[in-house]
Amino acid sequence: MIKEIKYFDIHSHLHFPIFENPNKKIEENLNDGVYFLLIGTCKKTSESLVNYLKEGVWGGVGLHPHHTWTDFEDEFEGKVEKEEDFDEKFYQEILDKEKDKIRVIGEFGLDYFYFNGLSENEINEIKKRQWIVCEKQIIFAKKNNKSLMIHLRSKDQSAFYDFYDIVKNYLPLKVNIHFYSGNIEITKKFLDLGFYFSFGGVITFKNANLQKELVKFIPLENIITETDSPYVSPEPFRGKINEPKNVKIVLKKISEIKNIEEEKLKEIIFFNALKYLNLI
Repeated sequence: MIKEIKYFDIHSHLHFPIFENPNKKIEENLNDGVYFLLIGTCKKTSESLVNYLKEGVWGGVGLHPHHTWTDFEDEFEGKVEKEEDFDEKFYQEILDKEKDKIRVIGEFGLDYFYFNGLSENEINEIKKRQWIVCEKQIIFAKKNNKSLMIHLRSKDQSAFYDFYDIVKNYLPLKVNIHFYSGNIEITKKFLDLGFYFSFGGVITFKNANLQKELVKFIPLENIITETDSPYVSPEPFRGKINEPKNVKIVLKKISEIKNIEEEKLKEIIFFNALKYLNLI
């Protein structure tokens, strides 16, 4: 039961190993008036988030495209071994245990960003694997009546167009593309499908011209706020560990761009999030 309007961070990783005491951090951010999703990126981080689900905290489970083709390690997520394929049985068991609290499948999608030094054949093989794993998770989400949390990134716009070509075959679906950076042309195509778009700390950066243009262009009913914490803190905390409470700064910036009162925008985004999560 939703009792009052809160700030909403639709995409966070507050359960990642960088946080020594996730329970404490989760309570701090809830007490700061923020509801949020904990988002998994692989078996390890999808399984661990289940321990932290409670009132005001929901989850998403899935396989990030990075983890389909290489071992991966960063200072926030820790060491993650490659999962070449999507283990439907594994993720179904998590869903079956936490059907009401796991609201989305993801994050998953297409990421072509780190292909430097690879041959054309290697790149094509990696892309093909990402497409297959992406499509499997779309089918899995549709089977379980879950929304999609999508990650798309490429130095050109090809990841966005490739995803469109895949997802259009499985409509209707509720989809949020997180940390959105598509061009206006592909944005129009996604809007025609009723997609949501979430924006984080980048929109507070001086050089974030594309993201600011997108916030101006996209209707309010399709916008949700996020942090992607612990990554990409907004100004004035850029370079520091991010947390869901910083979604307030993101919302303030969107309110300035859209010329709308913060409290009104907070209410709109709150209900956008609930609709996306099938909570209303």
